[in-house]
Amino acid sequence: MSRQSTICSFLFLVLVFLLFSGDGYSLSKSEADASLYQVLTNADNLTFAGQISDENGDPLSGVNIYIERTRQGVASTTDGSFRFMADVLNTDVLIVSMVGFESRRFLISEIRDRSETLQIVLTQITAVSDEVFVTASRISQLTGTVPVSFRSIDAMEISSRNLSKLDESLRYVPGLTISENQVSVRGSTGFSYGTGSRVLLLVDGSPLMGPDQNDIRFTAIPMSQIQRVEIIKGPGSALYGSGALGGVINLITKPIDSDSEIAIRTFVGIHEPTTNSIWKRHWEEAGDVRFFGGAEFSYSDVVNSRLGLRFNGIYLGDQGYLENSRGYSVQGYLKLDYKVSDAVQIDIQTVLRHHRHQIFLYWNGKNDPLRYGRIALGNFSANGKSYTMGQQATLLPTLRHVVNDQFYYHIRGRAYGIQSQPLFSDGSKQPKEKQIKGLRYGAETEFTWLPGVANSSLIFGGTADAIATDAEIYIGTDNERLRNQPEYAVFAQIETMPVDRIRVSGGLRYDAYHIDTQDIASKLSPKLNVSAQLTPNLLLRTSYGQGFRVPAISERFVNSSDYLPLEPNMDLRPEESTGYEIGARYTTSFRRSLRLTFDVVGFQNDYKNLIEPKFQQQIIAFQFLNLTQASIKGFESTIDGSEVSGKYNFTFGYTFLDHEDVNSNKPLSYRSDHQFIAGGSLSLFKHFQVGVDYQYLSEPEKVDTDFSIFIQDASESNDKHVVDLRVSSKLDQLFFRNNENGNVTVTLKVMNLLNYYYIERPAYMARPRTYEISVQVRL
Repeated sequence: MSRQSTICSFLFLVLVFLLFSGDGYSLSKSEADASLYQVLTNADNLTFAGQISDENGDPLSGVNIYIERTRQGVASTTDGSFRFMADVLNTDVLIVSMVGFESRRFLISEIRDRSETLQIVLTQITAVSDEVFVTASRISQLTGTVPVSFRSIDAMEISSRNLSKLDESLRYVPGLTISENQVSVRGSTGFSYGTGSRVLLLVDGSPLMGPDQNDIRFTAIPMSQIQRVEIIKGPGSALYGSGALGGVINLITKPIDSDSEIAIRTFVGIHEPTTNSIWKRHWEEAGDVRFFGGAEFSYSDVVNSRLGLRFNGIYLGDQGYLENSRGYSVQGYLKLDYKVSDAVQIDIQTVLRHHRHQIFLYWNGKNDPLRYGRIALGNFSANGKSYTMGQQATLLPTLRHVVNDQFYYHIRGRAYGIQSQPLFSDGSKQPKEKQIKGLRYGAETEFTWLPGVANSSLIFGGTADAIATDAEIYIGTDNERLRNQPEYAVFAQIETMPVDRIRVSGGLRYDAYHIDTQDIASKLSPKLNVSAQLTPNLLLRTSYGQGFRVPAISERFVNSSDYLPLEPNMDLRPEESTGYEIGARYTTSFRRSLRLTFDVVGFQNDYKNLIEPKFQQQIIAFQFLNLTQASIKGFESTIDGSEVSGKYNFTFGYTFLDHEDVNSNKPLSYRSDHQFIAGGSLSLFKHFQVGVDYQYLSEPEKVDTDFSIFIQDASESNDKHVVDLRVSSKLDQLFFRNNENGNVTVTLKVMNLLNYYYIERPAYMARPRTYEISVQVRL
């Protein structure tokens, strides 16, 4: 029997166990709100009912209440109440447990004769984080129970760093690397000019990838409107389908607060001019001070008992630090929440964006890296600059219906359209035939059942999506410019605790893709996670999962000689990955004031049919080819610490990769063996906060030399040492001591403090030292 068949059989057995084990049930909220009592119904059958709260008297929902011997029980409802019937013996024990709180045990012989409601208070364990994480299992979990490698960036961190784009926050995540517009998780991606991302971007659980290039747009949602960024490290296709080959990034947007709020932020900065005399000699503007900046307005309010809204408008402008790198963008964001009833809620998010950018593609050599390159090779000539104007529109509606305390479902829609208009150097439009138009649209239905037995859940559903593009650049060997790619999928996931402290999660997803409405590519993706909560502070975990990625339209059909000679490849096959990991997470406290979390994990990811751009001598052009069967092994360790009152925090992360092209027994291109990240922040004198971050990436062992055929010194690379510094102060607190809110915040940032010159991706110099000052006012 194959490994895949064995896993499928196991998951089926888990499903059967979940559906037919236990007979606990939970009453609706209206019934739970009635006067609760404990009644002796017969010698062996009791009705257990009561109320659960924390030390502050606040009700706790999702607490597991069950009989230890039989596992019969329920989870507490949103108001902390519970009620269930069970056959018991006098020697049985009633367990009340929730991760992050100390469990309580009650002997049946001691409580069976009580006539009053059980009033149970749980004490929180200081050392365990009580943050919520959704992406790992499509359901809310406390971070202390997540069975896979993950990272979360909360709104406080986003605000303290004063970030405007998503990629700026991802640079501080251990195990992630950013190469201009491309994200790699633990070496999953080398370099392919941003097309065909192996990391999937979600917004509140809905995929949001470029329709033509299947790329991540870092401006998809304004950073000020994000509650947290959740990152899964490792294949996630069993839950989210194609694109989650290497990992998943989920942007959880902010809810609409009960109090109205207005926020205004403006910032300005400069790129430090180069001091390199050779570079300045080649480009006369290299010694000039070049500015960047922006302005942002946000508003949120609850209009009435049913309707709430969030609005954001932001302008970003940049003169760039390279020749031909100026640009600006204007973006509007709107989120509406409408409460149809207590059980039904509709959310609608929409984003409109207009941009106009000069794009620097590749340099003119290592001695002239600030100017774009010029190519003259035989009959082929081109240059490394582009100038475009474009629009993007996003619509993300979601309906949530809570049928009862045990069952609810989501219906999510999505539509993401782009239009790109190439421009001549003087800013005038190129012919209309050069336009690129693309649309990705679809819907998903997701059902969640919480049977209330052994902390179990069952999630299942289906999706239907389509991609359509219209562009001259995608005319393939079939001479068609219209491209379509319908996609369908069904998925299911089961999570349960077969024994105390052991959590098992298994899932399957079947995807089918029509390649340009002709051929069909399908994939069955399983996953299995097992975690053991050995102590309240120590979690052991192991996971297995598969991922895949269907080639992007730009990889399969691109046909252009504007910047490099590129030819289509209609025979590209989907990429596949299989990931394994085993890890441990330990949380503790030092003198009850310092929270510490230690995480260590070993992993292995095997890849098949990796798509890479390669130069083909017979056609004298680049093509995207299925070249590589690869293996990436390694380990990762992180240490996070924070003072309970928020006075200081710190992070250390180290990732080691052992990567190999199985076919050639050589290292993979553009992967760094070592990554080290350190950072922290400290509150000083009550009114100032200082933060510092350090990033190190070792020089890649191997780079692809094919680009050097056309681009001078494209095979050059080096290591990366970058230090970022920031200082912020709440001015109104500083000058008006009686003001505790701190509504005016000033932040000074120095990025690349040491002004370390390094190559971010082939033939592209990373930004020099930059200075930025921002002012934010909340009303």
